[in-house]
Amino acid sequence: MKTRSATVLAALALAMGAGMAHAADAAGKTASPKGYYKWTCQDFLDLDESFKPKMVYWAEGFNNKGKPDAAMVDVQGVEKIIPVVVDQCKLKPTEKLMKIMKSAKMTAGH
Repeated sequence: MKTRSATVLAALALAMGAGMAHAADAAGKTASPKGYYKWTCQDFLDLDESFKPKMVYWAEGFNNKGKPDAAMVDVQGVEKIIPVVVDQCKLKPTEKLMKIMKSAKMTAGH
């Protein structure tokens, strides 16, 4: 069951990433999203509360790209780092989100 949940979450993260890449503004023009590597914590904190966990899942999948176990998402591990990422970003809003994600993974033992 854990494998199935991880597969579903990985598919969701990929779909969300594709949706983010094709966001449109009010005039219907395709927006050029800020690259994930350029996101700051403030960009993350500006997201709707319900979307923040999804972003962490997506970022985790993105960071694991090219690794043999990348198709699997450690659901429990990611759930542990979500509050750490939020708290650290509140303390350091100008820090790069990717750096905070890596730090949160080490803090949570993920």
